[in-house]
Amino acid sequence: MEQNKIHEFNLIKSINNLNHKNKKVRLKAAQWLMENPNKKAVNPLIEALKDEDCEVRLCSLLALRYIRDPTTIDPILLMLKDDEEEIRMEAAETLFYIGESREIEEKFIDHIRDPSWYYEGDPSVVAPVIDLLYDKSWRVRYRSLKLISKVNDPKIVEHLIKMINDEKQIVRITLYDILEELEISQAIEPLKELYEEEEDEDMRVILKNRINRIKKRTHEKP
Repeated sequence: MEQNKIHEFNLIKSINNLNHKNKKVRLKAAQWLMENPNKKAVNPLIEALKDEDCEVRLCSLLALRYIRDPTTIDPILLMLKDDEEEIRMEAAETLFYIGESREIEEKFIDHIRDPSWYYEGDPSVVAPVIDLLYDKSWRVRYRSLKLISKVNDPKIVEHLIKMINDEKQIVRITLYDILEELEISQAIEPLKELYEEEEDEDMRVILKNRINRIKKRTHEKP
């Protein structure tokens, strides 16, 4: 009982300290909430995502990841535009992590299809999610692919195909897996061209396997 009281005291203290004028105090509070996720802290943590200090924003983001509350999806989407590469990367991972829970996956999809997130007037694709595919950081592009695979929509295909020549090998291989998973037959020809140009034998084997698997899954004859 005493231990529960101490925990509740620390929870309330940490929530209040998210607004402290001292950056170190705010950071310590966010770190405690990251290690002790609690739904009572959801709204204060959402506000902390706007903190001027990137470490406070990051720890607040990770705390929300572990709470896994679908109401946090929209605020986390905004973090995909953060100036810090690590925060953009973790935001993509957090959205994927939240969406992995079956009970809230549909809510996740509904949130990112909200009209306020339309991509250049396209009602099928949300700008922050698509923009991840063009991020300057390969780590962000890599993390974003798993997230993108949840938004299975034909309008996303053109953006995925543009990534076929990504400069980072791990990003390309992950993309090939997703093209197969989503059964995107439009990727077959671009992949064939890439196969003909590829000099690395291991990559040629990977490309050939993915092409054949996509053909098989889409019932296209060789």
